[in-house]
Amino acid sequence: MRKLHVYLAAALAAVMVLTPAQALAAGDVPKEEVVYAALTPEGALDTVDVVNIFDLAEAAQITDHGDYASVRSMTTTDQIDYDGGTAVIDAGPGRLYYEGRMTDPALPWLVSLTYELGGEEIAPADLAGQSGELAIHLTVEKDPDCPGTFFEDYGLQAVITLDTARCRNIDAPGATAANVGGDKQLTYTILPGAGADITVTADVTGFEMDGVALNGVLMAMDLSLDTEGMTEELTPLTGAVAELDTGASDLASGAADLASGAAELQTGLAGLNGQTAALTEGSAALLTGLQQLQAGLAGVTFTQEDADALTASAASLQTAAASLAEGLGTVGAMAESLTALQTGYTTAAGGLRTAIDAMNAAGLPSTEPLETVWQGLDACNGQFAQALAGLTGMGDTAAQLQTGMTELAASLGTLATELPGMVGALPQLTGSVDALVEAGTTLDAGIQAYAAGVTAVAEGFGLPEDPEAPESGEEKTTLMDGVTQLNDGAAALSEGATALAEGTEGLEDTVKEKIDGMLAAVSGDVDVTSFVSPENENVTAVQFVITAPAIRVPAPEEPEPTPAPERTFWQKLTDLF
Repeated sequence: MRKLHVYLAAALAAVMVLTPAQALAAGDVPKEEVVYAALTPEGALDTVDVVNIFDLAEAAQITDHGDYASVRSMTTTDQIDYDGGTAVIDAGPGRLYYEGRMTDPALPWLVSLTYELGGEEIAPADLAGQSGELAIHLTVEKDPDCPGTFFEDYGLQAVITLDTARCRNIDAPGATAANVGGDKQLTYTILPGAGADITVTADVTGFEMDGVALNGVLMAMDLSLDTEGMTEELTPLTGAVAELDTGASDLASGAADLASGAAELQTGLAGLNGQTAALTEGSAALLTGLQQLQAGLAGVTFTQEDADALTASAASLQTAAASLAEGLGTVGAMAESLTALQTGYTTAAGGLRTAIDAMNAAGLPSTEPLETVWQGLDACNGQFAQALAGLTGMGDTAAQLQTGMTELAASLGTLATELPGMVGALPQLTGSVDALVEAGTTLDAGIQAYAAGVTAVAEGFGLPEDPEAPESGEEKTTLMDGVTQLNDGAAALSEGATALAEGTEGLEDTVKEKIDGMLAAVSGDVDVTSFVSPENENVTAVQFVITAPAIRVPAPEEPEPTPAPERTFWQKLTDLF
């Protein structure tokens, strides 16, 4: 019976030897790749080991590809037949694991780790056991030397773990923080196609930390978002931008009208301001002559000397009247100019008011500075009214004065030739002169009011009170400066609003396309390709496990054990009893 068992075993062994395993290419068996990358403390790539996993339903011979410096089986102790970048493995049913160390690897991501203690950069090797204000900087970006689309298709989860017994006041913007035992675990999600610039700060004592870990997986999620509903929310925004464009255009138009009217007003004021001096001087001379005539009549005794004095006063009056007539000749033209300027001013101020109202309706930022400018313009309107009222009253008074002067001239003519017979006409002449003095006083007051109004408006526009006076050299902001700045700013605002309106036109469709593009990167079906070699097919999953070493205080060296003294023969003999 024993011999039969031996024969059966031998026969079975012979069958196994003579019947080879079914040869299968890697593409015939589903394969997974787990990429284990070890970084230096600074984040530079050190080594990359790839665990290749096959799920076999039956015994088979696997052929796989990869550029490895060494390979080893993780399922059995059998050696792997590896040559020229190709591994051939005989495996039974079940899961097969084998590991290969890549010869010239490049990860999809470039990682950098730097540390600062007290604001000064410090090497990781020198950081262990230190205390102070610590900053950890982790940056991730694309490695252009890595082939394939792993950077665009795979997301990263970066994890920094800090011991709360050693780290206090932890600040980690953008992290998802969780308490894991006595540790604070900081997790960052880095989307496909995106890098990261991460900073963590803490107050540390006797610092140590676990290694930084980054896990990369294919970001393929089943997402269903209502992008139409999301983009509909942009409609009010685009409408508001359109209203902003309209309001800014109205503002620019009103500011341009204001600038144009203000320029014309400034030019006209310069002329009026130059004419007021001659007008006020003529009015003062006329009033002086009338007052002299009035004084002369009051003391007349009808002597020849008095008659001569009266005649001289009359001549002086005629000269003053001629000077006044010359000055009054420009009053009508000045009134017309001032009226036209006031009309232009009103148009410009109205344009600014319209622009302000349009800005408020469009919901633009505060218009308080523009309101201040408009109030300044409105205040100037009172000066216009004062000047125009002075001219109007001056015209009425001038007409009365002209009539009185005509009567006075007739009386003086009669007085000069027929003085002896004018005794009866003296009261009439005196009354006429008194009336003229009163009218001249009123006229002079009107002219002074007019001149004050013109001067006030001119000063508001930055014109000197005396056009021939030298400039003081002091710079001051005038109303015209403000109008110019307003016009320039309104034009720039209008251009910017127009550009914004053009840029946001069709914003809903643009945003929807962007959202759809972003979702496409992390949802739907993405072809999985081998990280190790493009010759490998039927790869169902690739995962990246990337770690930087922990920062630890070196353990103290244990002293060498003291060897026991050699025991004597008798000591050994005694141990037997």
